[in-house]
Amino acid sequence: MGHSVLRFFFAGWQWTLLSVELISLIGVISSIVWRITKKNRLYEITELAGFAYDPSNGYFFSLRDAWQRKWGHCQLYDDAMPICGFVVECEPIRFKYEGKSWLIEFWKGQYCMATGAEIGVYYTQKNVGNSDAAISRAFYSCVKDEDMLLISFRLIKDHQVLIHRSDTHWWLAGFAMGEFSEISDLKMHIRIEFPKEEMRDVFVKELESIGYQFNEDYYTEGNAVVILYDKPYTKQPVTVQETAISLQQCNRELVESYQELTKNIPDTEEKLNFVKEEDLRLYKNAARLAKPPDIFKMNSAVWPYSFKEIKRDLPSVLSRVNDKLPDVFSKIEHTFSERGA
Repeated sequence: MGHSVLRFFFAGWQWTLLSVELISLIGVISSIVWRITKKNRLYEITELAGFAYDPSNGYFFSLRDAWQRKWGHCQLYDDAMPICGFVVECEPIRFKYEGKSWLIEFWKGQYCMATGAEIGVYYTQKNVGNSDAAISRAFYSCVKDEDMLLISFRLIKDHQVLIHRSDTHWWLAGFAMGEFSEISDLKMHIRIEFPKEEMRDVFVKELESIGYQFNEDYYTEGNAVVILYDKPYTKQPVTVQETAISLQQCNRELVESYQELTKNIPDTEEKLNFVKEEDLRLYKNAARLAKPPDIFKMNSAVWPYSFKEIKRDLPSVLSRVNDKLPDVFSKIEHTFSERGA
């Protein structure tokens, strides 16, 4: 009898240890599954979008080998920004150097539910004229590795650095998710290092031709040009001008909803995972930052917006637009049609 009780006691003790170990193992497996799931969810707004996430600074940044690299840049991309909910000021600097037409462009503003900034470096072998028609038709390729420039920027809001990026790149960008900003509240401190003094001087000449003034808007350091990008000197896309108020009201509401829903969650990755579980509509708006590759093909069969949906989503804007805006939307519609949308 005593031996039976003793065996039962030890058997129960061993089963208890086994149960503890089993529970611990299940916990480890659950943790691994959660991390994989979390990574896959964040993947939707990182690698799929050509971005990576910097957890130490809390913002997304562009990758050098992002898929966007093969799609280059053209004015239509800037014209179409409101379709994605972007209210952004752009500053294209066009110049000729060593047989190529170069484009270095700055952007800052509200990217739907994120505040961000970008600098892009592009060129084409074609001679791009100075007329509006020539500029609107021009398509630039992203520069090759050997032609990338060492560039950096600080995006300033309320006298505080919101985003700081520095790299040898063709597209330097950073985006702070869940941050709402009016464009007028943002400034960029930009530094571009050119390989030769000659190239720097050609760039500076074009910079001055559009309105930048030495020692007020920019200065030079060796072959580098340091620029204060506060307000653009170039003409802005009429689509952005006419949609800014309505879109910003919508963007502000989305960001406020995001902030309220995630106010007790400190980590951006955790915030996005939580939002996807609790409010899929809000998450999809956050994911607008991750434009699919097909937006560049303007292929509405895959891209989530058709031309009719653009008009549907901006009725209050389209009812107040000036006579130029319908022409711009007609150009976008024509592009959709030409490419089989």
